[in-house]
Amino acid sequence: MKLVSIFHSHPSGNHPSGVDITNMSRLQESGLKSFQFIIWTIMDSETKDLNGFMILEDEIVQIEVIIKNSK
Repeated sequence: MKLVSIFHSHPSGNHPSGVDITNMSRLQESGLKSFQFIIWTIMDSETKDLNGFMILEDEIVQIEVIIKNSK
């Protein structure tokens, strides 16, 4: 099994908090391959809107999240 995303929700808003940014940076800098190119998926618990973020070239960038039904 391969880790592809870390998911969590915020009470409001779907962008990384200061704590998220710190954790994203720490995991990226850890050198552990399982955390390289990981997608951080954050959901607004009020609206259920999702956003995805990755660290690319030492910068946090927003990416499109597409959820498909595998049926």
